[in-house]
Amino acid sequence: MGKLGQAFCADFRGLWRERSAQNASLAGSARIFVGYGAKNAQNAGIGESIHIEDANQYRGGMDQERRRSNVRTLWQILLAIIGVVAIVQELRKPKADRTWHGKVFDLIPYDFRPPTVERVRSTYWNPGGPVLSRKVFGVGWTPNFGALSRLVGKARA
Repeated sequence: MGKLGQAFCADFRGLWRERSAQNASLAGSARIFVGYGAKNAQNAGIGESIHIEDANQYRGGMDQERRRSNVRTLWQILLAIIGVVAIVQELRKPKADRTWHGKVFDLIPYDFRPPTVERVRSTYWNPGGPVLSRKVFGVGWTPNFGALSRLVGKARA
């Protein structure tokens, strides 16, 4: 092997050790080798160790995170579709009848009017109202902290 090849291998070993040091929480029993095979990797000193159990837990965490991300993305897409349906529903009405608030499929509330201070206040702090109220702007529901505080007060009493 020429000097260029030796320099490359030395750089590769340094990079491998640096990467392994970053994954130090996985240090342990089973050997992982990269490059020219297990025997050459052992001779070159680039084999590092990890606990198989720890690696599986790490992968499981990544899968769980990916699933959460997929659910979040699916939820965002669903809300966007419902928002488009709400807008189309309003645009199908004659101009004089458009209120820009209502329900999609007689179930999911929407409100595309500009928010006012009074609506924000009555949405987020209304002790006499329901725990979930329609959003001040957008599609869906939002928590009514006034109603939640009333329920917590009743629970403590």
